[in-house]
Amino acid sequence: MTRFLLTEMDIAVVPLGGVGKNEIEGIARFLEGKLGRKVGIREGILPSGRAFSQKRGQFDGEILLAQLSGYKREGEALLAITDEDLFVPGLNFIFGISKIGGGIAILSLRRLREAAGRPLSRQRYEERVRKEVLHEVGHAAGLTHCKDDCVMKFSNSIYEVDEKNEDMCDRHKSQFLQYLNP
Repeated sequence: MTRFLLTEMDIAVVPLGGVGKNEIEGIARFLEGKLGRKVGIREGILPSGRAFSQKRGQFDGEILLAQLSGYKREGEALLAITDEDLFVPGLNFIFGISKIGGGIAILSLRRLREAAGRPLSRQRYEERVRKEVLHEVGHAAGLTHCKDDCVMKFSNSIYEVDEKNEDMCDRHKSQFLQYLNP
């Protein structure tokens, strides 16, 4: 299994496009509290224009991930947060994308704001963000999808995000702790 070892710098959160300062700061605080690691906020960057598909009205997550590889510093995990709608070829949309074990991840907030047929409270939205942040950071650290009741379970819809656990299963938690404490 490929794995990315976190060091003293740990995690950098970066806005990708127009994301509110409060959103970024809240995500950084969550990661710091949840993981007990130093989390910094980097200056925002604009998504590459070549990543935008006019036909779909979405950004290609794989192209954005490649763009971020040049922005990542040695010894840090990089989590980009965007309000843009993302896709990868073969899927209608994605909540996020990561380079498994490569220390780079992107999370899109766009579809996490969907009400999905029920009122969307601030609490439910923040729960979704926490789940998907941890999911993408887990991938960046080398974790794969899980079939158990785990935050690493693949979500194909907002309903599946709402239903999955906010924490990692014992197996993934153990693997993730190895990445945090090599």
